[in-house]
Amino acid sequence: NELNALSARELEVFYYISSGLSNSEIADNLFRAVKTVENHVASIHRKLRTTNRSKLVRYGVERGIHAFTTEQWRTLIDGAQRIRKNAS
Repeated sequence: NELNALSARELEVFYYISSGLSNSEIADNLFRAVKTVENHVASIHRKLRTTNRSKLVRYGVERGIHAFTTEQWRTLIDGAQRIRKNAS
């Protein structure tokens, strides 16, 4: 349920964090600046009430986030985008 608070982009960043990627690697995958990724990470920390990256990774591992394939995760993120768009 806490993951519902995350935007689609934050979910995507969270997936990459849970998979062990660095901010720089995430920025490369998303074609974004590292600072943009850092802002997303800070927002994720606020929303999930975590204080550091290792707690985010643990949070993701405990919920099996890293076990999703990239395709499954993309489907989840696309669904979150559609739900938010329809709610607006």
